[in-house]
Amino acid sequence: MYALKYRLPLHLIVFTEPRYFPNDVERQKMISSVTNNISGILHETDPGLIVENISITSGSELENFLNQKHKGFGLFVPASGAVQPWMIKAAESFEGIGILAAYEPGLLDQETAYRLLEANAAPAAADVYSVIKRQGKPVALSLEISDILDLLQIIQTADRMKKAVILLAGVTEDWVISSCRSFEKIKEKTGMDFIGVTLEELYRIYESITDEDAKQISNKWIENAKEIIEPKKQDILAASRLAVAIYQLVRKYNGDGIAIACFTLLRDLGTTSCIALSMLNDSRDFIGACEGDMDSAVTLFMMKALTDKPSWMANPMLEKNDVLRLSHCTSPLLLEGKPLPYILRNHHESGIGVSPEALIEEGVPVTITRIGNNLSSLSVSTGITLDTPPTPICRTQLRIKPDSMSSFIDNLLGCHQIVTFGNWERQLTEVGKLLGLKVLK
Repeated sequence: MYALKYRLPLHLIVFTEPRYFPNDVERQKMISSVTNNISGILHETDPGLIVENISITSGSELENFLNQKHKGFGLFVPASGAVQPWMIKAAESFEGIGILAAYEPGLLDQETAYRLLEANAAPAAADVYSVIKRQGKPVALSLEISDILDLLQIIQTADRMKKAVILLAGVTEDWVISSCRSFEKIKEKTGMDFIGVTLEELYRIYESITDEDAKQISNKWIENAKEIIEPKKQDILAASRLAVAIYQLVRKYNGDGIAIACFTLLRDLGTTSCIALSMLNDSRDFIGACEGDMDSAVTLFMMKALTDKPSWMANPMLEKNDVLRLSHCTSPLLLEGKPLPYILRNHHESGIGVSPEALIEEGVPVTITRIGNNLSSLSVSTGITLDTPPTPICRTQLRIKPDSMSSFIDNLLGCHQIVTFGNWERQLTEVGKLLGLKVLK
């Protein structure tokens, strides 16, 4: 298991042809100014970035760079013309390239920026961008560091997925007919490994967990609840014991998450995994999917790797006036980045166990997505949350006004949708391309 927030090393490389800066002192001063300013902004924007500063001013320096066999992401700053062949050769080392148009004052002071402009940095940047794009490597050309870091995060997402290990506890529930059931297909399309484990193994761990082991979790759910309607204290304790057991199972296999045949489980154990999955999805390093739905598990993982936020797996229901209602009996509580108020209920369909009814705000932009069609497609919709009076369906409910209801319906890939706060359409489109998926929006 890796930390879910995965970081590729970023190599900040300033390319300079000495004919444009024949004075050694001026050239070194310029390179230091560019490097210090840009690396400073990078660390200010994201203190966790791993940045290596490099300067290439000759063919021998390029050769030395190539011999070191750097890997990761290249942030290229052309400081002059005539560096295009060096940049193209250096780009072969990296999974993606960001080209920073530093010749426009803003990132650098006006004197330094205009010196780069005078030295033909602009045509070099455009030239290299067009060739790398034609080669099919992920590349961005921008005045803004934020655009470059967006591309880095997109590449990191696809790369992190290749290192993921997800457990399938039990088998996918029979009625989840839209989900892929092939570990090999998922591995082929995303690089993610799925490991099948029996529910009986989970049950044995559950039976070994004492009330004392689960007391802290149980007390936290009770103390922070706005209201408790159906569940008794013992119900909450049993669901908390299951949460401890599920965490132990995931860690046993060095997993990054789990998809659970939760309806089979609740019939066997008389409790529910709803709060366990809520906790997994709220965590920084794990995800949890219901009903053994592997498509949803893949999508939940992708979204957390991309956004560093929890996402919510839910069932869609059409309402009048092009409104979409989503519901499920589990929900993360940190969807908005701060704890949501919640009510503790029992499980809607079975009437047993414990389910959190999270109360979600209106007026928040959201992205609705899912990988499906046997791991060939990625649907992406956006919208805004509405006031949500409850109806007699699953406990957590949310009404959304999609930007296009017709597109949402045309591109529907299954009964479970993954909801993430914020508009991630552009980034998801690029992740989908990297994974070789048909992006539907």
